[in-house]
Formats: sequence, C-alpha cells, structure tokens
Amino acid sequence: RSLDLISQVLVGPQKVSDSQRDQLILQKIAIEESIQLASGDLKFISESKFYGGEQISTVDRSTYIFGILVGFLVGCLILLQVSLSDNSIRSRKKLISVVGYKSYLGSVDLENFPNSLHHVATSVHGATGLKAVKTLRIIPIGKNSDFESIASGLAEALGFQTVLMDPISSITAPDLTPNANSPIVLFVSQNQGAIPELELAWSVAGKSGNEVLGAVLIA
Repeated sequence: RSLDLISQVLVGPQKVSDSQRDQLILQKIAIEESIQLASGDLKFISESKFYGGEQISTVDRSTYIFGILVGFLVGCLILLQVSLSDNSIRSRKKLISVVGYKSYLGSVDLENFPNSLHHVATSVHGATGLKAVKTLRIIPIGKNSDFESIASGLAEALGFQTVLMDPISSITAPDLTPNANSPIVLFVSQNQGAIPELELAWSVAGKSGNEVLGAVLIA
C-alpha cells in the first residue's frame, strides 16, 4: 500500500518539488528492498495500551476564574499594543492630540451635513483673522471620495474660492509658492489619514512660507 501511494504521488497531477521527488524515490527503493529481505508470516500476539500521564481530574472553579482573568489580561495587552502602533486618525480626540486644540477647525460629519460644514466655515473665517483671503488651498490627508464636494460646499459657505490640491507626496514646489491671500487647510480623512502623512504635510506647508490655518476632520 505504501508503494502504491508513493507511485501515485510521483505520477499524479499534484506539484512536487525536486527535493521531495528525490525523497519519495529513495523511500520507494527502501521499501522495495525491505520487502525483498522480509521473510516469514506476521502474527498478532496481543494488544496493550499506554497512557502517557495521569488522567485529567475535574477542574475547580478557581482554575476557571484564573484562566478567564489571564485571558482578559492578555487580550487587554494585545489591544493596547494595537492601539499604540496604530498611526491612523480615527477620532477628533486623536486629531486634536496631533495638531493641538487651537489648530483643530472642526469636523465635517456627512450625517450632519450641511450644518457641520457651516461650523467649519465659521472656524476657518475666525482662523483667517478677517484677512483678505481670495483662495483657500486644501491639502488632502488620506483618501476620501467626498473631498471635492466638501471643498466646493466650503467655498460656497465662505464666499471665496477653494482649491483641492494633490496629496503631499505629489505636490511640487510651485504649488506651495507663498501667498498671503491663499492660506492652507488640511482635510484629514477619518480612519484613512495617517499621522506621519499629516505631520509631513503640515511641516512642508508651514516651512514653505505659507500660513497653515489648521486641520479639518472629514468623518
């Protein structure tokens, strides 16, 4: 039976590597040699059972409680590690912790639209300090299909033009030419925007001589 199985594997459709094929051939030769050397008949003599250790006794309640506590502790440690290693912006609190409360301009909640958009427009007006703003440049952080429509709605609410720029990885030097009448706002997509990308965009935009008004969370 072993010879038949090995032969089926060697000629079968399943993929076998060269090293595995060599091993199978060697095993086949060894079995054939063993068959030739074997003589006599096999006879069943007796049967015995071996137990590797003591039988499991009934587990008491304290053991169950201890196991539950250990499992809960391990789960909390795993959750803490995942939270600390997560670089995504998943809440307003997270965004505020990165940019600071003064630079947080609010959030546009699609479930509370357009009221939340007008709240952001009010924050942007306040952040401009009543300057003669002609154009508001917007740098997207993360991917969100609603960025463009929200930028258009914000332009209507503000009364001046908004320009949705390319992501920071694609922005060129001419795009960041300093312009006192064209400050910059960062749109951060919730669950999609990453902290390193946000920090890079803020640093590049600010050090290029432009005024960065703050960040808006797009929920």
